[in-house]
Amino acid sequence: MQPVKSRTSLVSLFSANLISGTFLSGTLFALWLIPAGSALAEPAASGEFACQDGDGKRECRNPAECIQMGQVCRKAGKYPRALGYYESACALNSGEGCNLAGVSYWNGTGTAKSPIKMVQLFRKACTLKSEVGCHNLGVAYWNGTGVRQNYDEAIKQFKNSCLKNIPDGCAYLGNAYLGGHGVPANPDEALRLYQSSCQKDSGEGCYRLGKAYMRGTGGERSPEKAVQMYAKACRLESLPGCHYYADALLDGIGTPQSVADAQVLYQKGCDEGYMDSCADMGRLYEGSGDFQQAASLYDQACAKENGLGCLRLGMLHEEGKGFEKDLRKAVVLYRRACDFDSGRACSNVGLALRDGSGTMQSNSEATRFFEKSCLLDYSYGCVSLGFSYFNGRGVAKNPAKANSFYEKACHMGNGTGCNNLGLNYLEGVGAPKDPRKAVKYLNQACSLGEQEGCDKLKDLSH
Repeated sequence: MQPVKSRTSLVSLFSANLISGTFLSGTLFALWLIPAGSALAEPAASGEFACQDGDGKRECRNPAECIQMGQVCRKAGKYPRALGYYESACALNSGEGCNLAGVSYWNGTGTAKSPIKMVQLFRKACTLKSEVGCHNLGVAYWNGTGVRQNYDEAIKQFKNSCLKNIPDGCAYLGNAYLGGHGVPANPDEALRLYQSSCQKDSGEGCYRLGKAYMRGTGGERSPEKAVQMYAKACRLESLPGCHYYADALLDGIGTPQSVADAQVLYQKGCDEGYMDSCADMGRLYEGSGDFQQAASLYDQACAKENGLGCLRLGMLHEEGKGFEKDLRKAVVLYRRACDFDSGRACSNVGLALRDGSGTMQSNSEATRFFEKSCLLDYSYGCVSLGFSYFNGRGVAKNPAKANSFYEKACHMGNGTGCNNLGLNYLEGVGAPKDPRKAVKYLNQACSLGEQEGCDKLKDLSH
């Protein structure tokens, strides 16, 4: 997975109810922190004294006091001292203290990053009945960060956090239902969970709901609603929400085009350390023909292990923009982007391997990259994987399995996936003939701009 990026507030790092936040990247899941409650005891020492150099072990008398001293030190930028107080609270069996210490180890604030130590602290926080600590443990299991990836364990924690009114838990549970990770794929349930999460003012939930409306997840495609949700997510300090809002403004999808407003949001995200926004700042320069500056920004993001930056830099080499056209260099960069969990880049590597373009031809290797692309929820990767199984390229021919991947792509708003699935239901390939399902999926394909689906529906109506 990519390293964690700090999620600092777009307004203020320290608000009344939030100490700080972080994103586990790849799918960019927020790590929740316990709110800084007003009922905490006043620290025995002044903030200035509390944050002097020392081990942070003797100046607080109880967990609440330790946590409040830690907040004072964190706000003053004395991160090692803050961590000392959080660890003191954790040693006194405070779940909140353990959770805050875990976040510090993941962010690398006041200490070196340590995903393993982070998981240990989240696990102790959860054992001590910290609902947020349990949620964060689920995030670690989901991403396989500091612990072996385990969707079942992640989903157990997300179900609990969703029930306990942690709205991000509902959003992440929606992701599981959308992608069929650990639960049967159910786009309608995913949409319901995103809506519930967003209604409770989860930036993650609103941003995911926006993506669902843009894709047509659950049968409702509305770019206008999508943009409204991205804007709300951005107001709720979701950096991915701001990023997708900027994308819509730049492309004029669901909202009037405003390159200037998009640039402001990209710059803000980049300044906050959200590297996808740094990469898409490069897209602005690429659009204006300044390929050198675009390449510089893509390279900057790629050097920080950002898949989008590596992907876009590879595309410049593939298309010969600012460089001589070099498919081999492009594939090298796509492979690197895939290592950083860019689903589109994994798909690009698969296509290059399938066609022998810029690399040795290998259908079996191509399928491996399509599998990763689909696992990362890139819809065209799922379509390509379905194509491989349908035609027996690199794998044993299996039309039924092909249909499962077409269906996943369709759930994510991919018209080709819907079309292929509809045609197979119509002809009884990989599944019993089912004209009702065929028409349903062909209608979806047509609504998503897939002309073959529209043409087939016309044929069926005659």
